[in-house]
Order: sequence, then C-alpha cells, then structure tokens
Amino acid sequence: MKQGLASQQPLSPKEVARQFEQSTTLGTITTTVKDVRYSAEAEAYRVSFSWVDSASGKTWHSDVRLDHDGFGVYYGQIRNGPFIQPLGYKEAFPVAVTTPSSFED
Repeated sequence: MKQGLASQQPLSPKEVARQFEQSTTLGTITTTVKDVRYSAEAEAYRVSFSWVDSASGKTWHSDVRLDHDGFGVYYGQIRNGPFIQPLGYKEAFPVAVTTPSSFED
C-alpha cells in the first residue's frame, strides 16, 4: 500500500502553492509561496512563504509543514504571531490543501 501512495506525486508544487495562497490571503494579509518541498517518506509538504501585512506594510517570512491525513488532505497550522493575530486567531491558523477525489460519477 505504501508503494502505491509513494509512486503517485500527490499534488504538484504549483498546485500546493495555489491552494495555500488562496486559503491564506485574508483580511490585510497577502501571502506568497516561496518554495514547496514534498517528502514521500514523511508524506508531508514543507511550504515556505512570506506575507505582507498591508496595515503595517511589513513583510514577514515563515514555513509550515502540511501532514497527510490518509484521506487526501494535507493539513498544518501556522503558529506565527504576526500572521495569526491580525486575523483574530490566538494560537494557530489552520491551513489545508486537498488532492482531487478519485471518485467518478
């Protein structure tokens, strides 16, 4: 079973970046993905990103690990204070990217 999952590239780095930017560009924050790396061994993506807080004009940089849930979703939490606080979050901002379903109608 592991062999089958590892042989499929779950999502292209460009698709991970597109979904990540779409779900994290909110309020005064505009997010830009700088790099996406996939580890087949860990079944996880590492997303390096930056964002500009338009309220302060400041640019920040961070990264987040998105772990596979076993059902086609890669999920992580951004815990960086300058990112989560302007959005009204206290501890973490959840972020996920999803693979297309193989279910056909």
